Amino acid sequence: NYSIVEPASAIYCKVQAFQTQLVDDFAALQKHAETNFFQEGCRVGREVELKENAQVMLLYNLDLDCKLANGSRGMILAFMLAREYRNILKAEVEKRTNEAGD
Repeated sequence: NYSIVEPASAIYCKVQAFQTQLVDDFAALQKHAETNFFQEGCRVGREVELKENAQVMLLYNLDLDCKLANGSRGMILAFMLAREYRNILKAEVEKRTNEAGD
């Protein structure tokens, strides 16, 4: 058995592509929710105020394979700016790249 180690630049490109896909997916979901729920008499207001430790519940199926379905509940643990999240991803990629090189 052998493993193939990807160069850091390839991993970084994948992370960037993943981030772009997240943004695109969020925009599509937001548009879908706006059209199908908030404009058609949903009991939830158009805007909600969230805080840390607030309980939240999905109002429609988001990703059934990942068990994110209507009625799934969770909790807001923290808020983070997109650039902070990107920095965390970059640091993790660098860490894993360094570990793979050792």
